Amino acid sequence: MAAEPQKTGIKNADEPITLATAYGLTVTVEKKDRENLTSYVVRVAIPVPAAYADTELGRAIAGDTLTLLWTKANRKGARGRLEDATVGSATDSRKVRTLRDVTAAVETLGHSSNKYARDAAPLPEDVVDAPHAVFVDGRQVHAGIPAAHVRTIVANRRFRGWLVHQDAEKAICSDDRRYVPLQPAPADETPAPAADERQHVRIVNDGPAEIIPTRQALDEINAAMMQPEVKRTVKRMSASQSTAHIVYRDGRTVYLRPATPGDTFQAPERPTDAELTGDIDAGLADYYAETFPAVADGSALPVRADMIRPGMEVIAAHLDEARTVSAVTAFVGPGAPWVRPTWTFRSHDESTTGSTYPPEMHLMVTRASLDAVFGPAPAEDAAPAAPVDEKTRRWAEGFAAKWWAEQHTGEPTDAALAAVFAHTVKPPKREAYPLIREAITALTPPAAAAPLFAALAAREAADEAADLTPSSLHRLINHMETMPLAAPPALHERLRAARDTAEGAWESLRVAHSLPAKNAARSAAKDAIVRARAAILAVQPHASRMHGTDMPHTADSIRAAALAYMHVGATPDETDAIESGTPEVRVDCRPDTGTGWMVTARVTAGIRDVGWFLPAHPPIVVKFRRVDGRQSPADNARKVIGSMLRVDVPVKYKDDARR
Repeated sequence: MAAEPQKTGIKNADEPITLATAYGLTVTVEKKDRENLTSYVVRVAIPVPAAYADTELGRAIAGDTLTLLWTKANRKGARGRLEDATVGSATDSRKVRTLRDVTAAVETLGHSSNKYARDAAPLPEDVVDAPHAVFVDGRQVHAGIPAAHVRTIVANRRFRGWLVHQDAEKAICSDDRRYVPLQPAPADETPAPAADERQHVRIVNDGPAEIIPTRQALDEINAAMMQPEVKRTVKRMSASQSTAHIVYRDGRTVYLRPATPGDTFQAPERPTDAELTGDIDAGLADYYAETFPAVADGSALPVRADMIRPGMEVIAAHLDEARTVSAVTAFVGPGAPWVRPTWTFRSHDESTTGSTYPPEMHLMVTRASLDAVFGPAPAEDAAPAAPVDEKTRRWAEGFAAKWWAEQHTGEPTDAALAAVFAHTVKPPKREAYPLIREAITALTPPAAAAPLFAALAAREAADEAADLTPSSLHRLINHMETMPLAAPPALHERLRAARDTAEGAWESLRVAHSLPAKNAARSAAKDAIVRARAAILAVQPHASRMHGTDMPHTADSIRAAALAYMHVGATPDETDAIESGTPEVRVDCRPDTGTGWMVTARVTAGIRDVGWFLPAHPPIVVKFRRVDGRQSPADNARKVIGSMLRVDVPVKYKDDARR
């Protein structure tokens, strides 16, 4: 067990120390006696996990501290006093004044410490399946305890967020204890994967799953959290226990999670030669045949670098001999993607790590090794193409989701599709483009399906943001986030610039406290609203107000307009109601408060569901004089404007009870 931390003897000072100890934080107390008083300097820090030592993240963790200065007079009945309290990080520091703030700072450090410890801790299945000797401070105290006991210790410490790690000798280390396996794993058995051998699943924009090393996944998570140049490209993210959901500003949504045996060890299916080779023209094929005799005689095949798998034999051009691939590392971004194979070690004077290749580059692989990896190639036949199954359809929908996530509103031509999917680990073949185009059409977002009504909603949000409250400005930002889907590609940059300006103004409004800061934030917010309104009207000039000629008139067009108009901020119940409700046009009529001869009618197309009416656009306001004073405003509206409403859905006239 860890040593009991020092105490000060001051009740208010010892309470944060006890709390920090419960979280597993590092606490040091420095005492200095003076003539009239005694001072205590209490430092609270996060212990750095061994996996993060000497890394940028580790240095950032070590910089998160809390320093307290307590004093107590050397006289009977004297009470302790908090003279100074500083919360520090790797980049800045701030003062705290009250014991409540001190407690909150300790809790924040404790939660962060628990998270870092869980992320870096080994899994219970990483424990070697053998009895373990127990050492305390380097002295053996037990000859051997069951591996199940050690797994329980690892699981408990992971659950509590306490430090535990596995060293190079597969020993489990925690505090001053070390659990060393007595029997190494047999050479003919595959040991449990160590921390640097584990794998993660990486999914981009709901596309195909990629298997990457865990270290690469943690590097991406740490970069998104800690590195300023990468952090600026992240819109929002959430991470917990080696699982992360990262939304980049360029439109990519990345999901990372630990791989399971079902993800990692599925039996591979034999790809076709066309899938292995990819797009290759006649000139390049002739060059490969001239350079590699094995390609010329058909015993080898050009294979894309992103299709290389362990066990394949790659022929070297200068020696015309094959080397076996033992492992493959693939990097998909940020930045240019690459693939790096690791070769089976043959002699002490050669490197086991190969060069780094772009995914589309070809390596010459022997057909015999392809048969060993995937099984014998099936015989070619002339059977007609099978209908598209559900798995293939979901695969196409994943690429369609990537198309829309990157806010591409142009025509999905072959060139446009190739440009969008060029940076995926396994880009789709051109033969699959028609299926992907069908999925793109089926998954059209509401803003792209009805751009005018998305622009009308955004313009209303800009008008509402004139009250200069952070909540209304944040609502405008959410609308600007979806506006590129309703705009041609040439206007995307302008819309994103307006969104970024609004985000900056929103942040200034949220943190402004002094009067000069509030005035400056309000001025910036007004400028941001003007820029946002101008960008919206550049996309849809008719969005300045709702025109009667723009009102949707069919059931399908009303439903699409309602989805686009209500998309930002709609609850799941409202979305379900739009998809299942009944389209109609509602005319709410209200007489004026004077003589009652003037009537104001508000015409709105929308979706009627049980208990509510969901509009598809801002109301169209029509004012007219009654033609029959004996009838209600709704009956007068039916006579005056009924012939103007040429729609294919029911029209309901209603007297507004408000006067």
